[in-house]
Amino acid sequence: MKKILKTTFIIFLLLILGACSAKSNTPLKKMESTGKNEEVATEPGLAMSVEGGTYILPFDKKIDDGTKYLCLFVKIQNITGEEIDISSSDFTLHDENGEKVSAEFVIGTDEIFESLGFETLKNKNYLAAPIVFPVNTEKKYELHYLPSIFYDENESINMKIDLKEFSDDTTTITEQVEQYVQAVFLGSNEIEESKLMNDLKKEKEAFKKESMNVLKKNFREYEPTKKELRETISKLQEINRAKGKFSVVLTELNTVCATVYIKPATVMISDLNKMAIENQYITENGDKYEDYKEANREGEKYFLQELNKKISEKPITTDKDMREEGFELDLENVAGKWKVLSEEKDRNDDFDYLAKAFRGGLNQYSY
Repeated sequence: MKKILKTTFIIFLLLILGACSAKSNTPLKKMESTGKNEEVATEPGLAMSVEGGTYILPFDKKIDDGTKYLCLFVKIQNITGEEIDISSSDFTLHDENGEKVSAEFVIGTDEIFESLGFETLKNKNYLAAPIVFPVNTEKKYELHYLPSIFYDENESINMKIDLKEFSDDTTTITEQVEQYVQAVFLGSNEIEESKLMNDLKKEKEAFKKESMNVLKKNFREYEPTKKELRETISKLQEINRAKGKFSVVLTELNTVCATVYIKPATVMISDLNKMAIENQYITENGDKYEDYKEANREGEKYFLQELNKKISEKPITTDKDMREEGFELDLENVAGKWKVLSEEKDRNDDFDYLAKAFRGGLNQYSY
């Protein structure tokens, strides 16, 4: 999903939490977003309001020492009688000690989210755009807008900002992904409700069926029953729930998309020497069968029985295809709820590799 970042500015960005569109020179109308702030600050010919906000995490930043990134949805109304230029540098936050915090330009790796850069606003129109500030959550702030047509700081348009008003998915999205992993990949029945838009029950069963199908394709002479396949995959999930581990780290979140990295350590069964186990059985029991094909069939049946035993014995390890940071998992904000892009593989390149790691490293050519 990672792409080369654009450096061009879009003309106008109207954001609703989880959705995004671009317009310019728009007649005045209400803009919906997260949070609430009905206060409107004005100067002759100009009005500023904060229509809401939310906390985000730019892809190249970290949340530490109480610092977070607040994305404010700011609306500027122009009735000056002339065009005005608006830039993110026109906006600053001032804390209770008078220290200024400058806005930061943020563009998402999704190439959809983009904070305010530089715009020209026609008369009798408004501009609604996201503006991002690094903030200390322990402080109180006031938003100042000093248009380029003003030169005296005393003429700035000011508005108090309550940091507690705004939603913060940066603190909850990793927990939502952890629940997804527990339910879908590890087959947990303890996850009854989820804030994700995904149907966890449906995806859990789909993953199990896919895993059963992948395991089945590794048998040539013997055809395992559905019961045998389900028991093996269920056993693998049970053991991974008991002694497997995984971590979830958030690396980017904006109003449109989010990215986390998952590092699982699970039981790997793809490295078992299936041929050696089957040959040992055939060597010891070959004289019981009339032909080699029948012996091979029984050898594969024996391997399946041994597989269920060895699942419990094997230690946990990481998948050989995993990068150091883990597997990337992408989510999309849909009408205010997050959705794991499990069915859109073209937008979630690592998803199949992540699923493979939780099915013991198996693919249809493992053995």
